[in-house]
Amino acid sequence: MLKSRIGNIIIFILLILVVLTFIFNLSFTYRWILYLTFFSLLIYGSFKINSSFYIKTFCKKITSKKEISLTFDDGPHSLNTKRILDILDKYNIKAAFFLIGKNVVEKPEIVQDIALKGHLIGNHSYNHKWNFGFLSSNKIKEELEKTEKVILKTTGIKTKMFRPPFAVTNPNIGKAVSEMNYKCIGWSLRSFDTRTKDKDKLLSKLKRKLKSGDIILFHDYPISTVNVLEDFINFALESGYNFLRLDEFLGINVYENQN
Repeated sequence: MLKSRIGNIIIFILLILVVLTFIFNLSFTYRWILYLTFFSLLIYGSFKINSSFYIKTFCKKITSKKEISLTFDDGPHSLNTKRILDILDKYNIKAAFFLIGKNVVEKPEIVQDIALKGHLIGNHSYNHKWNFGFLSSNKIKEELEKTEKVILKTTGIKTKMFRPPFAVTNPNIGKAVSEMNYKCIGWSLRSFDTRTKDKDKLLSKLKRKLKSGDIILFHDYPISTVNVLEDFINFALESGYNFLRLDEFLGINVYENQN
């Protein structure tokens, strides 16, 4: 819990420093340096998910073992999620799928298939709109609760695993996640599969950056993910890596009704 409080501690200290600038009548220049430092840290904490600035976030595993874990965001997709599930089945790999609530409603049979095949399901908000980071904590809780309910209705699973849309965190998101007792999940290796369409470039980057303890971020809607996934799995296996399901990988329970 200590790490999850770092952001609050830093903010408190910086606020004290701001007050001290007035008490000791610091010059205009020094005041602006302090203000810029303060706001830079707030921005850093908001967009650097592995900083655990506002909420403790699981982004990797500290280990010397060659263990890694696959995660997929923004699904389910009507066609490509099925293709990804087929590839994972072929290699008997279990992954974590962070699903958008409205997509769950539209494609319940795919969500059921994800669960039946033994993959994890996480909450990735209901709408995944650009303004998620600007919502009040109550509105954020409404989004999470709505997604939680449709996942429960579709699969019987009450997930308590959340990945923030756009990797943005802030005090309102931190408050909502904490009050709902969610575990916030980030990543340590981002594939950029939504940006890089060239399979060779995408695979080369993944090969170059892969390391022990990585949580790998893919998305299950781009065709680029489908095209590169099997080659990446083969590379990792040939390099001696072992794929673990995220809960086993991190040693945490991610379902409320999980034993």
